[in-house]
Amino acid sequence: MKNFISGFSALIFILSSVIVPSASLAQTVSGVEFTNVRAESITASSADILWNTNIEVDTHKVEYGKTSGTYSSIVYSDQNPCLSRITTTSHCISLANLDPSTVYYYRVSVVESGGGGEHISGEYSFATTSTTSSSDNTTGSTPAAPTNLTATITSSGSSSSNIGLTWRDKSDNEEKFIIYRALTGNTLEHSIGHVGTNVTSYTDENGVLGTSYDYAVKACNSNYGCSEFSNMVTILYEDTTTDDITTTEEPASTVARVKGYILDPDGNPFTEGSVGIVFIDGNSTPFDADVDVATGYFYRDLEISKSYKPYIHVPQDLGYRTPDLSTFTLDDSGKDLGKIKLIKHDSTIFGTVKDQFGNPLSGIKIGASEVNTNNSPVTSETETTGQYTLHVSEGTWEVFVSTSNDGYAPVEPQEVSISSGTLIPSINFELNKVTSTLSGHLVNKNGNKVTSVSGRAGLFADDGTMKGGGPIENGEFSFAA
Repeated sequence: MKNFISGFSALIFILSSVIVPSASLAQTVSGVEFTNVRAESITASSADILWNTNIEVDTHKVEYGKTSGTYSSIVYSDQNPCLSRITTTSHCISLANLDPSTVYYYRVSVVESGGGGEHISGEYSFATTSTTSSSDNTTGSTPAAPTNLTATITSSGSSSSNIGLTWRDKSDNEEKFIIYRALTGNTLEHSIGHVGTNVTSYTDENGVLGTSYDYAVKACNSNYGCSEFSNMVTILYEDTTTDDITTTEEPASTVARVKGYILDPDGNPFTEGSVGIVFIDGNSTPFDADVDVATGYFYRDLEISKSYKPYIHVPQDLGYRTPDLSTFTLDDSGKDLGKIKLIKHDSTIFGTVKDQFGNPLSGIKIGASEVNTNNSPVTSETETTGQYTLHVSEGTWEVFVSTSNDGYAPVEPQEVSISSGTLIPSINFELNKVTSTLSGHLVNKNGNKVTSVSGRAGLFADDGTMKGGGPIENGEFSFAA
């Protein structure tokens, strides 16, 4: 009797783990219908959350926790998409690293396409199983990404053609491979299908002739999530039934992925304003990468065997600067820049700007550049009292008066070292009103005019004060002083 009761109670628990309360009921939130919200493929440590909406969405997420009404964990659509078909109205996210024999409460949300805002469902629940079933993979790691993905046009023997994909299986614990497709140049966000363990081919029969597509594949395990993308291939979908021409993708080794996160100083997604990142190659060509506002995640596929310098842009009025990022050479393994934390401007430089008679000058542009970095300068303007304020962070800074202040001679910048959370007063400048023009040209030791020299000329007083300056072009100079 004791064994019978124990077995019976275990059976009841397993049955309850696949029942999702109210999953069949539709919910409408601000005109958005959430339907068929459910948990599937539940194991002791994972579950797939699926639902449908009556609108197209840009992003979606699942919030979940062990207490009703409290959601301590969040998974976004780009972090762990599950293996079911995903479209703009059908959504699916895998939850991993769950505890066995545990009831989880969750809600789902979507961000409407076109800036319609976020819509959040009501609460649902599911229970993980008590033990890991025999079908659960016991290799405790994320599957390795597939390699050598290729694409070819294959004739179906009728009036249309298909795209055949093949790849190399590099993992030993995948349960499925998920196939992604996007119009060439767009983000690979949505899957078009999946195949089972050890299957290394897939046929896409739903393309539009004359259209160019990008493809990539992930290896996935329900307990440990999905791998990174395989190499991406691009192919033009053409009908080959009459000309027997086979089209293949560009060489798979031409591009690799650069990725990372841009976070606030505490390591959280930066939500105070928009940030961006750009990669500059050796020819000064910029390559932008979109940053997910919700997670801080970014990526960009770039050509390998080239060097790139990353730059992060943060609007100056937000009070942050970016760390100086090193140039890197991209190889076929890609580049993970990791978690890049912005630096808060928590120190202050202030002073005054006056003319040579001691009168305060307003509207004078002034700035500070951090020494030995490529970061953009912090800038400000003087008030009617001649005072200015610059918010900076710990480091060595060069404070300068902008050369765009017409009517005044340029002055030498001042260098100052700053500790975190400090005030640096009395970084003052005296500007001399321009009253004359100094012109001339360079000659060699024989007195002949030199036209092959460019640079900069300056005028200094006996005490070393700079009274004017300007560029030298073709050996000639002319500047106000």
